[in-house]
Amino acid sequence: MKKTVSLYLLLLLPGFLLAQSIRFGFTTSPTFSSNNIDPSNAVLADGISFLEDSDSKFGFQYGVMADLDINDEERYFFNTGVVMHHTGYNVSTRGGMLAEETDYEVNTQYLEIPTTLKLKTNEIGFLKYYGQFGVNHGIRVGNKITAPENADESIIDPSSYNAALNVGGGVEYTISDETALVGGVFYNNGFSKVLDDVRGSLKQNQLGIRIGVFF
Repeated sequence: MKKTVSLYLLLLLPGFLLAQSIRFGFTTSPTFSSNNIDPSNAVLADGISFLEDSDSKFGFQYGVMADLDINDEERYFFNTGVVMHHTGYNVSTRGGMLAEETDYEVNTQYLEIPTTLKLKTNEIGFLKYYGQFGVNHGIRVGNKITAPENADESIIDPSSYNAALNVGGGVEYTISDETALVGGVFYNNGFSKVLDDVRGSLKQNQLGIRIGVFF
């Protein structure tokens, strides 16, 4: 955990050093997750294997966001924040001592820190358009597994760290010199394994709608 925190600080440090000004706000986002399951071809003694099919899952985020102005022109920003993300996944297995097919539901909570480059247009009317690109880092802070009695929950235990490519865009509506409403969409393309077991692995992608306000 100490190494992970140190890595986050190193990722955030360049943005703080380059920033001419910092703007904070609050954000919340409904999210829609889809899962990519890659079953293993290994033949195990217990005969259990993952099935490729997995249901999508709704979730939501909430937290604090920050725009760090890199060149003091209000065009180029280092965007970060601290966000709690409630999400999860569903996994089915075949074989073992239980019924031929066993369904698991996993609900997870990740503390996420985005590290992205955010580009904004000049104000057009009361609107500024933006796009952003970077990496989203998540540390698991909680999870709940729902499974049939006597099922082996350890085989679907989520990883403690999750990373994803973060791409998004949207608009800011200026209310006053200090306040702006934010609306947009983002896509997290997971490239680390949320679930990594000898029976297979799972990567998660998320589509979200960004709602927020800067002060």
